[in-house]
This record gives sequence, structure tokens and C-alpha cells, in this order.
Amino acid sequence: MQDNPENFTRFFLIRRQAAKTRPLGRACVALLLADRPGSLRDALSAFAEGSLNLRSLVSRPAPDAGPFKYRFYCEIDRADPAALDAALAKIEGESRILGAY
Repeated sequence: MQDNPENFTRFFLIRRQAAKTRPLGRACVALLLADRPGSLRDALSAFAEGSLNLRSLVSRPAPDAGPFKYRFYCEIDRADPAALDAALAKIEGESRILGAY
């Protein structure tokens, strides 16, 4: 146990849900982008064009995708389901919505 008031833990309930019933709120998305210069910029531009605000962007190695491949995890604020789906359709590579809350 930590007694530091700045420490906290988030718990997520993740389940499969139809796109039209996802709530308006935050969403977590995983991206495995094409291996070319500017692919991350293009992905971020797709979010900006859809007026989607990123709260965080983290990269982690994706050993299942091959050597030197990285998966990007994004947390998006006030993610309108239609805007999020449109932005993900524009992204070159794999994208997966991990959850919305």
C-alpha cells in the first residue's frame, strides 16, 4: 500500500459493444502504424481533423508485429463515436478501440 495521495489506480471495464452505443466520453485506442516516415503525424492529423483531443500518447514495443515495431496507445477526450470511427478509417495501419468510458 502506498500512502502518497498523488498515487492512484484506474480500473477499466472492457467489453464488446456496438459502435453506435459507445458513450460520449474518453476512449482508449491502440494503433500499429505503417512503417514509413510521417505515419504518426498522419494519424495525429486524422484525430485533429475530427476535432478529437488526445490526453495521452504512449508507444510500446510490439514484438508480435516484428522487430522494431511499436504500438501506440492513445487516450482521447470526449470521443464522439462517429468522429472516432471516421478518424480511424483514415489511419494507415491497424487500429483497435480498447474501450470507451
